[in-house]
This record gives sequence, structure tokens and C-alpha cells, in this order.
Amino acid sequence: MPSQKQSLMGANVVLLDGATGTELERRGFALERPGWSARAIEDAPELLRLIHRDYVEAGAEIITANTFRLHQRNLASWGREDDDEKLVKRAVDLAREAAGKRALIAASIAPIGDCYSPEQVPSASDLEAEHSVLAGHLARAGVELILVETMVSSREGLAAAKAAAKTGSPFVVSFVCGPDARLLSGTSLAEAIGAVLPLNPTAVCVNCISVAHVLAALQVLRDSCGATPFGVYANTGERGSDGVWNVTNAAEPAVYAVSAQRWKELGARLIGGCCGTTPDHIHALKLSLQS
Repeated sequence: MPSQKQSLMGANVVLLDGATGTELERRGFALERPGWSARAIEDAPELLRLIHRDYVEAGAEIITANTFRLHQRNLASWGREDDDEKLVKRAVDLAREAAGKRALIAASIAPIGDCYSPEQVPSASDLEAEHSVLAGHLARAGVELILVETMVSSREGLAAAKAAAKTGSPFVVSFVCGPDARLLSGTSLAEAIGAVLPLNPTAVCVNCISVAHVLAALQVLRDSCGATPFGVYANTGERGSDGVWNVTNAAEPAVYAVSAQRWKELGARLIGGCCGTTPDHIHALKLSLQS
């Protein structure tokens, strides 16, 4: 890419990869807590490398290293808080080994607390300190893009975006919102976007949301982002009011790709998949959106 932002302003979309955590689980890796998908960095590196490679083969132009929840606080739950930079570097190396020069390498900065629990967002001082440490590790690992993602609170999204911006690396900010285009913390998506735009992100996205909720979010993104590119990577299911995960027809790659055609029409230029999506979903997106 001449630059990520210039490419995202073009006629075609730029393809992200799909899910890592649920794909590890689908292929037999137990997502045990503590550690969740981060354990695969050391316990199943060949499987993790294969998943990255399969996404590249499917057509992904950006591969996200498995750095989700590698903050020291999360690693402390399984006694690895002092290994945060080592694990970040290994995760990035695995993605780069799989991608070669065929895709850019991004890395994730996720919420420090549970992704569906805005009440777990730490204090402002903790957010600044902990996101800055992880962002620094990602930058030193040489990623081409920092992906501040799955942000359920505008306050944490802004803190993580500031940490990413301070590294000098290109970064994307992505929020989770419900059918009313409000973050799970209650803040409007428009307000959250307005808070991060002065930091000059490469793009602003929504992710980890039901396909059924994407259109409302995209309307806000289109109205609020101005000249900043925007995008989406959605789930193949949705979390019910009882907390149970319900699979939707978006689990079918062709159905997901049809939905994504509308996202492209509405101006989305960065499209991929989140929970439940597979390399088959990314291949379907490539055929549908870049043909």
C-alpha cells in the first residue's frame, strides 16, 4: 500500500482477516481461561501460524497477530505478566512468518477488562499506563498497523488510541455497539468517533457486532468520520439477553459476503470478520468485493 489511509480511500475494499480465537477453537484448541487464545502462542504455534497462512491464502491483505489481551494485568492471571513483550514478539513473528510479504501485519490492543463488560474499564491512570506499555511492545515488534479493537467504552477507546498514536505507528480504532448504534457503555457511536478523530487514525471501525446491527452503525460512521475511512468486521452470531451465543445465517460465508456488499455500497473500505468467521468467509469476501 502507498499508505493505509490512501488505499482505504480507493474504490476497492482492503480485506482484514477473520477470527483467531474462535478459529483456534474450531480447529480443536481449547480456549481455557486464564490465558484464552494467548496460550496458543506457546502451546500451539504451528496451528496459529497455519490459521494466519490460511487467511492470507483466502485473500486477507492485513493479518492480525494474536496479541489480543496481552496486557500485563491479563497475563498475571496465569503467572506470565513478566513475559508480555516476549509473547507479543512471538505472536507478531508467527503472523509474519505466515504472511511473508503477501500481507501487512497488524496487532491488536483489546479492552483490559471483559469485552462485554464496560463496568470493568479501569481508572484513567491505569488505562494510560497499561495501554501505553502494550502499544510500545507492538511498535517495537515492527507491526505495520496497530488495531485498537472491540472497545465497549469511549473512555477506554480514546486512551488506547492515544497510546497507539504516541508510538507513531498507523492505527485503527474499532468500537462495539448495539442495534441503537450506542457503545455497550451507553455512549453514542458518534460521540466515540468524535473523540478519536483528532488523533488522525487510519480508519475507524465497528467490530464484534451482529451482522443485523451493522447497517445502523455504518450510517453513523458515514455521517461522523468525514474524510477518515471506515469499516466493519462483524460476528457470525449474536449474544442473547441471557448471555447465550446464538449463531445466525451469517455463519454461511456466502450470506456474510452478500451482507458485506451492502457495507461496501455504504462506503466501508476496511472489511473483514470477527467472532465465528473463518478463512472461507474471507475468501467469499474477496470474490464478492474485489472481483
